[in-house]
Amino acid sequence: MICWFSKIVISVPLPDATCETTSRAILDELVLKFGTPNQIVSDNGPAFTAAAFKQFCELLEVSHHRAIPHHSRGNGATERTFRTFHSVIAKHVNNTHTDWDSVLQFATFCYNTTVHKTTGETPFFLVFGRDPTLTIDRIIDPAPKAGKADIPLFRESLTTVLQEAWEEAAKRSRQAQEEYQKTANKGAKGSGIRPGDRVMYRDYSNHKGHSRKLTLPWTGDYRVITVNHPLATIREVKNRGKPDRTVHLDQIKKFWAAEDGDARSISSQSDAEEPAEVSDVETSNTIHTPVTPDDVGSTKSRNSAVG
Repeated sequence: MICWFSKIVISVPLPDATCETTSRAILDELVLKFGTPNQIVSDNGPAFTAAAFKQFCELLEVSHHRAIPHHSRGNGATERTFRTFHSVIAKHVNNTHTDWDSVLQFATFCYNTTVHKTTGETPFFLVFGRDPTLTIDRIIDPAPKAGKADIPLFRESLTTVLQEAWEEAAKRSRQAQEEYQKTANKGAKGSGIRPGDRVMYRDYSNHKGHSRKLTLPWTGDYRVITVNHPLATIREVKNRGKPDRTVHLDQIKKFWAAEDGDARSISSQSDAEEPAEVSDVETSNTIHTPVTPDDVGSTKSRNSAVG
């Protein structure tokens, strides 16, 4: 789980990916320790599409949104963090890969105490308003002076520090999002698609007994029902009984029927070409479940406001 604003990660090794196990992990490790989030964004795994998970979210008064299938940029913060964790854990697990759960919490602590490129702060500081005390701190200063606690002053100082940090993090996140949008818009596809257009949809399914490399990459045709950039709702033309499908505009392209009755799609891009990936940045205060080395810097030292 990752908070879209602070970027803090909560890692929970699970014995299985059932709805019950997943819901219990969210309740125990997130809700009962940090409070209830405004929104949960997830993938389309069975645990999140189950009716029981919908009831779980309704009970907590949490809105639940699922990312578009086969479109990782729709859940970019999570997917990018996943890749970082996979890279770190792969370097420290044993030869049989059986102790990954023992490595997981070390990787999580390192991530949460490292400055994030987007916010300019560590996730730990944005949540707790202080830096963690590390073993090296005890070695350098084994007997720090313990002054008399002034609760009102502590509260005021902590509030001020956190408010300033949150404002700066929000500002940097907005700037990063604007840069991402500029990059994404340069190579955006589907901008000419309108309601009523006939389109083809990128086929991500695996067909048993068929070579993935030799399978035609597009299927259809479909009719565009609505367009709400960057999403579109499409309906299969030849089988109207199927439910409408919400897709990203990058996943569809216009369909043209030839005069002789043969149908073919034309596009300025190659049929085999995939949309270029760019790293995603989200700024809403949202939790969902999962950075190049550039995304994280080295931990900054600062004078903590809590003394």
